[in-house]
Amino acid sequence: MIPIAIQVGLPAMGAAVLVNLFGHGMALSGDLVIQGAPRLTANAAGLDISQILPYTAFFSLTVGLVAIAIAFYTIRRDMKNGILQEAKKAEIFTAKFSKEQIMAKQKIATASDAYSGDEELGKHAKLFAVLVPVVLLAIVILIIYRAIFDPSHAIKGGSATALLGGVAVILLILSTFSHEKGKAIEEIVNHLREGFFFAVKIFASIIPIAGFFLLGHPEHAAEVLGEGSTGYLFDLGTALGQYLGGNHVILTLGIAIIALLTGLDGSGFSGLPLVGALSASLGTSAHANVAVLASLGQVAAVFAGGGTLTAWAFGVAADCGIASVKPADLVRRNLIPVMAGLFASCILAIFLM
Repeated sequence: MIPIAIQVGLPAMGAAVLVNLFGHGMALSGDLVIQGAPRLTANAAGLDISQILPYTAFFSLTVGLVAIAIAFYTIRRDMKNGILQEAKKAEIFTAKFSKEQIMAKQKIATASDAYSGDEELGKHAKLFAVLVPVVLLAIVILIIYRAIFDPSHAIKGGSATALLGGVAVILLILSTFSHEKGKAIEEIVNHLREGFFFAVKIFASIIPIAGFFLLGHPEHAAEVLGEGSTGYLFDLGTALGQYLGGNHVILTLGIAIIALLTGLDGSGFSGLPLVGALSASLGTSAHANVAVLASLGQVAAVFAGGGTLTAWAFGVAADCGIASVKPADLVRRNLIPVMAGLFASCILAIFLM
């Protein structure tokens, strides 16, 4: 969706922000279909998943809508002031390839014509323009249907990745054969190589940064520092939890801050057991609604690490790689909208106690 949004006039940063907030923020933090995150949180808090699902839906929508509204305003403002500008037509789809690659691949005189629509379309181009989105949409519908109406055969995790990836490869093979014919085998290899190069380009700079923050997780810290090592992010969260007391306001804000800290590893999901356990122990002693606390913590942790607030999170890396913007710039632009949304959710959580 990012290249399409850019092509119709939205600046690259604006497209990255909105896809990031909608997808890796609001949708991922609620996780209402596959329900992986709510299950982790509920198990750690000693609750049934049905007890926290309504609250996770409510908080993810609250944070998302507030953040998206503020982001929409700032993007429109910066477009009017010339801070954010539309991409030139020739730059829309060429950001991930060098000029030399485009010229060699398309056998054209200049790179600016590579994706401008001047080249002759393949015989079956219109067919695949319809077939690809229809097939991928059908897979999404199948995954959602299984998750809701046939949970015992739900397609999730590695199985969902394998299904999507496998179908994408099949579509790539079919479209390449229809367009390249005798050169199809060679071109398929070229396409796959370009994809791997693109992935390495995105994640190469993230791996060393993520490695540092993964030391904050006990499981990864033990692999590097030795058995028995505790993750410093979890240690910090546990230490803060001891000083939250029974005040509902302090407790709510404290759980949100701890959740944000656990999200700094770039995952968001790894901190959910800690957030759920702290919500149960501290919420019970303070006579607070544990489901509200745990749901708020889940949404905050995944919004931060899943992610919209960590430059090394997969969501940020993927969106920035497609939009060709810097992860640090995207996170910086997300900071105020997301924190405003989390603050609004904290206020609502206090009243729900």
